[in-house]
Amino acid sequence: FFGGPQDYLPYSYLFNPAAGTWGTDSTKDEMKPGSGVMYRPGRFLRAGHHSAGDNAHNGTDHTDTLALQTNDTSSGWLMPTQTELLPRANHNLTVLPTGVVLATGGMVNANEAQRQPQIWNPTIPRWAFADTLERDPQKRNYHSTAALLPDGRVLTAGGDKFDDMRLASIFEPPYLFSGNNYATRPVIEGTPERVRYATDFSICTPYLTALSSVCLIRPAAVTHAFDQNQRYVPLTIKSTDPGGTRSVIAAPADSFLAPPGDYMMFIVNTAGVPSVAKWVRVGPFL
Repeated sequence: FFGGPQDYLPYSYLFNPAAGTWGTDSTKDEMKPGSGVMYRPGRFLRAGHHSAGDNAHNGTDHTDTLALQTNDTSSGWLMPTQTELLPRANHNLTVLPTGVVLATGGMVNANEAQRQPQIWNPTIPRWAFADTLERDPQKRNYHSTAALLPDGRVLTAGGDKFDDMRLASIFEPPYLFSGNNYATRPVIEGTPERVRYATDFSICTPYLTALSSVCLIRPAAVTHAFDQNQRYVPLTIKSTDPGGTRSVIAAPADSFLAPPGDYMMFIVNTAGVPSVAKWVRVGPFL
């Protein structure tokens, strides 16, 4: 799936491998240079950009989503009338273990950087924290990166036009805190190193833990405001033993949901606090 569009590719494109052809959706909407993320399997978010021919590079609050329910994009992109995204272009979108999306960096215009991070919640769906999250101490614009770390924090680094492009920052999302202190985090004590498609496996915790969700997230491969390896795969909790220390989890059904490779596995408790990730390898193992 090519989310686009760009000047020379004015639509979104979906490739059908069986037919060997590309199809387009019906929404011609310039999104250069915005960012995008697949926040759920088959569901995409695009946000921020500047208009074609805008030499001032003024960022916008544009946000839209697309759900691919079938092998076409005939439904087009859904564009909400209110999003609360602060103006930004050349920014990064990072999916977090709780399933929300973090926006960091970008440009308000050619001379002003957007330092205020925001979080998009797909269940609402709207942007929040327009003025309450701590601002990045550095300016992150074109060629900047943002990567989810296994401990649930987000590394932001780089840029293009500023002296501080060689400096990195680490952002701690709100889910790491309880009031003014760090929250108590759930712990993955035991889980298999390899997970085979369409099977069940167990996650063990050292003490009673009420889980709200389990997910797999691919490691980052970020460039030009886009993480092309980013993928959030929610997993089904099938059962939890009476002591609350062992849960049975359903692995992804196939490689369409989770391409083979290494993933960070997070558990999230009912307070919305994620664990530190465990690395697992997903594939069609015998």
